[in-house]
Amino acid sequence: MDPFWRPHPAFIYAGRGPATAFGGYIRSALRFAKHSDPRKSSDSYCNRQLAPFDVAGTAHFGENFRRYSVKSLATGFKRASFPDMTELKIKGFRIFPGALDRAAQLAVVDDVREVLRAAPLVRPRTRRGPMSVRMSAAGDFGWISDTRGYRYEKHHPDGQAWPPIPASILALWDRFADCERAPECCLINWYAEDARMGLHQDKDEQDYDCPVLSVSLGDDALFRMGGEDRKDSTKSHWLTSGDVVLLTGTSRRAFHGVDRVRPGSSTLFSEGGRLNLTLRVVT
Repeated sequence: MDPFWRPHPAFIYAGRGPATAFGGYIRSALRFAKHSDPRKSSDSYCNRQLAPFDVAGTAHFGENFRRYSVKSLATGFKRASFPDMTELKIKGFRIFPGALDRAAQLAVVDDVREVLRAAPLVRPRTRRGPMSVRMSAAGDFGWISDTRGYRYEKHHPDGQAWPPIPASILALWDRFADCERAPECCLINWYAEDARMGLHQDKDEQDYDCPVLSVSLGDDALFRMGGEDRKDSTKSHWLTSGDVVLLTGTSRRAFHGVDRVRPGSSTLFSEGGRLNLTLRVVT
């Protein structure tokens, strides 16, 4: 049994008091260590992500425990407004700091968990070796990288079709993208504290008139932005949880990447880490 989606102990023991919850947490952790062996969970494409990410607040034993329900999160997202926010423009990249409030972030994270139940995170490989981020996707297409190269595929490496893009994420596209076409792919990247993403262009799509929309959740990330030539000068900006970035116009095919993550800079995930979603039109 793949332990990735074993319920988090704080969920199991919610509401039973700090001592009971702590004991349950330790017992579940020991069972996890006994039955999981990462060395047995690899193939030519990836190594599975065996440890789940979790929403902060459910694992703090001094607090009253409660599990955020899908209904309450969805309600919180619908009520979350998009006020007239500050927009930063750096080398053509449009950055909307704090575009998602806490309720909206929780709603999106909850929906991403459901996607990952059907399409688990994997570690892509390139000709130079494994990438440091783990990936999955939702929509008609997912982005694949292996020893044969980079490409979009309609199926997860395990063979199943990608799950549909959740409504909470599509709402962000409707709000920020200013595009008549709907996104066909939501790429999901999970950054542990040592993960990074080298400078690259999003150029495997066919319609460059459609933007790429990026959503940052969790720990801060140092986002580097360049031009259409790899040798162009770059500028960097720290993205925080809830920030949205739009790659459009001159920035659509510009080089960009993540130099590093700042561990512990956000409380969204109890054990840290960064979740990045990028929406794009593929065909």
